[in-house]
Amino acid sequence: STPEVRAWIEAQNALTFAYLEGLPARERFRERLEELWDFPKRSAPFRRGERYFQFRNSGLQNQDVLYAMNSPHDEGRALLDPNALSEDGTIALRNLAVSPDGRFLAYSTSASGSDWQTWRVREVETGQDLPEALEHSKFSTATWLPDASGFFYSVYPAPRAGEAYTEANADARLLLHRLGSAQAEDERVYERPDEPQWMFGSAVSDDGKYLILTVSRSTEPKNLLFYRELGSSGAFLPLVSSWDAQVVFLGNDGERFYLRTDAGADRGRVVALELSDPQPTAWRDVVPETEDTLQAARLVGDTFACVYLAHASHRLRLVSTGGEARGEVALPALGSLAELNAEREHDELF
Repeated sequence: STPEVRAWIEAQNALTFAYLEGLPARERFRERLEELWDFPKRSAPFRRGERYFQFRNSGLQNQDVLYAMNSPHDEGRALLDPNALSEDGTIALRNLAVSPDGRFLAYSTSASGSDWQTWRVREVETGQDLPEALEHSKFSTATWLPDASGFFYSVYPAPRAGEAYTEANADARLLLHRLGSAQAEDERVYERPDEPQWMFGSAVSDDGKYLILTVSRSTEPKNLLFYRELGSSGAFLPLVSSWDAQVVFLGNDGERFYLRTDAGADRGRVVALELSDPQPTAWRDVVPETEDTLQAARLVGDTFACVYLAHASHRLRLVSTGGEARGEVALPALGSLAELNAEREHDELF
């Protein structure tokens, strides 16, 4: 910020806190809130290879700490503590992805609330970071190759001097980074100079055969979907090529792809399509639209675990890939399902 803005903020804070700190009940409220917030918290674990991972907070930590475990019930060890990344707490953990074999953790950080992300890679066994630091990333996740030799991520052009926080977001590129190589050697996987507002996300199918490309723009809840065989340098083929709906890739059985979408179903459904005829007119309902809103779905083996919003609380229902209802998972109380973690090849759902 400019010196004038910084001075204005400091003056505002001086005025505000001079008043607030004089309120007789302020300390009592602070102590009571701290008491209410100070309890251990744990997220739902997730599995990669033979390892499990979980975010934990001892109570009042600013950021949750990532633990690595040998089993869901193992006490494990701290693998990444974002609170230790900076003395003043201004470096935040933004995104992470563990390789399919559980050997590597790709994680991105940002400084002082910036959208700019830097990607690093940590060895899970040793807790040590590899030398690489990938700059100029924004709004990006990491998608690992099946053999953990590298991952896909998104970058933007390097900002001009003094304009890192003022330039418009334009001209994203999807890159493939190979472990141990310089960022300058990263392979350009997809870019669209003719569509500067497009943003790219990626997924690799569970069978390791396909690379899925998701295209979005701004925060609009609609997207395009493309695919090509993993390892190919050919053109991406369209699955969804019009901005009509939200479409999320869930998994595949060979050339049959499963998608969660609100196309033709405002409250959501799961459909199957064949690559031989991917047009929406040929989509087949696997989980049809219901009176409740389908908010998330995960594929575990041959079963979809579907999270529904019903009368302001969540329900968890199971449906086979063939469309057979397999009942509802009883939840301990009315409430919200904040996380749903599963891998297709395992029989665990967290």
